[in-house]
Amino acid sequence: MTLTQEGGQRESEAFSTVSGAVPGALCCRLSCYEAPAALIPARTPTRLRQFGGWFVLGVAAFGAEVVLLGVLHQWLRCPLWLASAVAAECVLLARFLSTDRLVFGYPAPSLARCGRFHGAAVGSFAVSWVVLNGTASGFGVPYVAAAFLGSVAAFGWSGVTNFLWVWRSPR
Repeated sequence: MTLTQEGGQRESEAFSTVSGAVPGALCCRLSCYEAPAALIPARTPTRLRQFGGWFVLGVAAFGAEVVLLGVLHQWLRCPLWLASAVAAECVLLARFLSTDRLVFGYPAPSLARCGRFHGAAVGSFAVSWVVLNGTASGFGVPYVAAAFLGSVAAFGWSGVTNFLWVWRSPR
């Protein structure tokens, strides 16, 4: 959501005013670049809004990963260990790019943030991969359910490392 002052300077297309607004009043307009976090009311503290957007993108990423995992494992007959690794990395890159822009509002990705995100994801990936493959191979859990369990197990690690390290608030 973009806030601008009525009658103020237009800095870009994302900044605009709502016609019929009271002069001097703040106006709101959704921007296509701020989708997940903009779904949460503006009165909500920033970090809570960011967490909500991060969570929404995480759920979408899980869905995409399961679809990609199904294509690689069922249709292309890749071994589960390889299919899960390839699917996870593809989704990880897409998730970094979308989270960096849509949730935290950076105009361009940086190699430093991407490196930190990948560093944080190594632990999350390890947890997810071990749980997915351990429950599927060791306990006979179907791979979709095993992927869900792996994602749930990695959620805590990912949340802590993403908010306290990758996209930490400036001091």
